[in-house]
Amino acid sequence: MTLEELIAVLRTDLGDPNGESVDDASLERAIRRALPMVCRDLDVTHKIVDGEVQPEPDDLSKELLLLRAQAFACSMLRAMTARNFSFKSGDKEVDKTKQADWWAKQEKDLLAEYRER
Repeated sequence: MTLEELIAVLRTDLGDPNGESVDDASLERAIRRALPMVCRDLDVTHKIVDGEVQPEPDDLSKELLLLRAQAFACSMLRAMTARNFSFKSGDKEVDKTKQADWWAKQEKDLLAEYRER
């Protein structure tokens, strides 16, 4: 499976199919961070060679890799949204301060699911 394919699936899982929230480089970083953990936890050996995970991971390895990478991506999104603002003007209000908390909860839930599997 190529990094491009993994990034596309990860982007869909994050609800960001058009790349509006996080760039490909960040998602690639999340995948690269997740791979050693999945290999350790499943006692398998995979490497990224020329933009491709080798040897081809089985379905469980792929799913856990994507799940762990999604948790890393949530951590990145939490950091990116930590300084968001709240704004009121008359009868209009915009409050983006809770986004970081939402991403933190997502990360926690994903890690719990990862550990459960």
